[in-house]
Amino acid sequence: MADVGWITDDIQIYCVRPSRQRSHYHGAHHVENHDLSSLCVLSSVGEPIDPEASNWYNERVGKTQCAIADTFWQTETGSIVITPFPGVIETLPGSAIIPFFGIEPAILDPVTGNELEGNNVEGVLVLKTPWPSIARTVCKEHKSYLGTCMNVCHFAFLTLFHTSRGPSCI
Repeated sequence: MADVGWITDDIQIYCVRPSRQRSHYHGAHHVENHDLSSLCVLSSVGEPIDPEASNWYNERVGKTQCAIADTFWQTETGSIVITPFPGVIETLPGSAIIPFFGIEPAILDPVTGNELEGNNVEGVLVLKTPWPSIARTVCKEHKSYLGTCMNVCHFAFLTLFHTSRGPSCI
């Protein structure tokens, strides 16, 4: 098994996808036999983390001493674009909470394409303004990239992800 960081180093942030977390459920010895006292933040990427996985991650890996950051990003965004600020904002399993600095998300009605305002709405996540790490093209297929991600909405980067907004998060 490759060194995942906690075996030989004093890591402070551990980032893993929820499906990898679930693989530890039946073999928690991978984390229980190591000193994880240096951990401060547990991060989740690639898919929303469900409450069961979040609780397991918090209790078994973080020993209830770490903040958990469920993040949203895509290859095309080039960086995390929606994330809580661990230790500052209360986190919710399955929710990346708020946009990172300079990111302006919006939710569009999937049928009309109109921007949905207010809370308790669901639709398609778009990012309204460019940011430094945004992809300029993908695999020399510039027209395809623009047609899929950029020109679908006249004002936004289309993530193709369904999302919702509540009182405390996007």
